[in-house]
Amino acid sequence: MQSLILASILMLMGFQTGVIGLLADIIAANRKILEDVQYHARKLDYDREKEEK
Repeated sequence: MQSLILASILMLMGFQTGVIGLLADIIAANRKILEDVQYHARKLDYDREKEEK
């Protein structure tokens, strides 16, 4: 009975680790997209200011 409880706990911990890994991957992809958006927004602002001068 104890081994069944231990196996259940370890399986749950493994599942949680996998979910956390997926979340970390999604957060990293989101960060990259945000960095690209920020870069392009700043570039547009810079180009507009350059044209005005």
